[in-house]
Amino acid sequence: MPPNWVSQSVWNRSIATSRPCRQALALIDEIGENNVKVHLDTYHMNIEEKSLKEAILHAGDKLGHIHLNENDWGIPGTGHLDWDGIFQSLKKIGYKGYASLECVVDAQVPYVWRRLAPYNRVLAQEGIRFSLKKEHRYVVRYRGNTNENRRDRSRRHQVCLRNR
Repeated sequence: MPPNWVSQSVWNRSIATSRPCRQALALIDEIGENNVKVHLDTYHMNIEEKSLKEAILHAGDKLGHIHLNENDWGIPGTGHLDWDGIFQSLKKIGYKGYASLECVVDAQVPYVWRRLAPYNRVLAQEGIRFSLKKEHRYVVRYRGNTNENRRDRSRRHQVCLRNR
């Protein structure tokens, strides 16, 4: 699926009254396989969806992955997105999957028109710090060995930082 109608007109414009999340869910129903999931991206949802919270709730257990990006691709928490609502919705659906940040500070592309952070590493570190605070407050707690889970989460975040 194209990320939004600006990027491509192949799929999203075919049903002008639908929201992209609803379109993705309709496609999943049509495919009829339980291993096909929705990938939501808060940056693109900000453009296309009327309510990010409602889109997440509607995706429910079909949500397979989410990108946590600010409305301008900057550091999460520095723009106007309703992060409390986003994380409350993730908690409500019991989301336990991965979330990621897109660090596009050094991208040489026409749709990034200004510097979003001094470096990708700063965007990643601040974004991860912000996301972990929200995760700690809202998302379903990890079960099992607490120290092992902390190490596992830390390892996941370090991978993001190394791939700058």
